[in-house]
Amino acid sequence: MPQLIGNDPYDSWRGGLSRSPYYWWWMYLKLNKQYDETCRNAGKGPCSDLYKDFGDVRPDGDDAFFAWWGPKGELHGRLFQERTLMPEAKVLKSKDDWTPLMGQYPYIVIAADLHMGLRAAQDMIGRVLPMHYRKRVGRTPMPYRFSTARYKLSDYGSERRFRDCYIAYLEMSGTAERYGDINKIPPKDFIKLSKRVHSAIADAPRIRDQQEQDDYDIRELYEQAEQWVEWVGKGSFPGPPLEEFKEWERMFDDLVRTTGEPIQYMD
Repeated sequence: MPQLIGNDPYDSWRGGLSRSPYYWWWMYLKLNKQYDETCRNAGKGPCSDLYKDFGDVRPDGDDAFFAWWGPKGELHGRLFQERTLMPEAKVLKSKDDWTPLMGQYPYIVIAADLHMGLRAAQDMIGRVLPMHYRKRVGRTPMPYRFSTARYKLSDYGSERRFRDCYIAYLEMSGTAERYGDINKIPPKDFIKLSKRVHSAIADAPRIRDQQEQDDYDIRELYEQAEQWVEWVGKGSFPGPPLEEFKEWERMFDDLVRTTGEPIQYMD
């Protein structure tokens, strides 16, 4: 099941679908005109490299997302899953058991006295192991949350923000394109569009007397969506492409190439 925003349990994918940032990654990619052009030309176009990974995202609806993602994430869901070359712990009984892979991988060896009881040994390892993971107070900033996934989330986001910006983009993009920019839309037309957006967002505040403030909010939603549509076309969401991610990907690719070990996906 795709990762969800928040902690509330859901009994099915469909119930929690809009809470998955990967669902919104897919939804915003569908709005990218260059990617749509590439899809219509069977992978040939300005986003041909990205198409090799993401494929045709034009079909609409929840079922289309499930078909694209895979029943267990085994299709395009693999793009966002953590990868490893060592899916299981290994037991080293001598120095000869140390492999070249371990020398290039974030790997530690913890020695346990087999004379002690099982529970005592587990407790000992449980105390030592966390010391070797980087811990930060509070929420780890996304760019510093190391990931081996082919495509990594480059920032945080909320379900409501993803949805509201998406609605604003759907309602306003045609008019914005017609005038060349959202800031060039005549005030009277912009007010009408704003009302439509507020109406489409079921739980959004109604238009109040402070029209200027409400217009600013709608404009902000649209401009945020516009950024996301651009960034997904570059393989990044919901933040801009990050150099750190490119370096991590190079490191992982080098490890795979030099060791020859098969990639395992962590469900």
